[in-house]
Amino acid sequence: MKKVDALALAVSLVAVIGASLVLAFVLSLGTSAGSASGISLAVLGQRVVAALLLLAIGLAAVRLAARLRSRKFGSRLLAKLAGIFAVVGVVPGC
Repeated sequence: MKKVDALALAVSLVAVIGASLVLAFVLSLGTSAGSASGISLAVLGQRVVAALLLLAIGLAAVRLAARLRSRKFGSRLLAKLAGIFAVVGVVPGC
């Protein structure tokens, strides 16, 4: 496994585990008599997870740009697929 692939996998795993922990924490706040400090911790956790996810997306974009520059096989198709997923992810939120 390449160093960049291992790093992307590690960042993705941390992001998924972090998101799971934040969701479990928010669920526990919603089912108990939580205080305002608990909610602020949940918001902080969500910001951390969002930052990690943005880092993972940034790393993937850098890898895709490097693939496009080196003209690797399938990189243009991968770029088109990434663009489609970006549009499908953004349009319903508008």
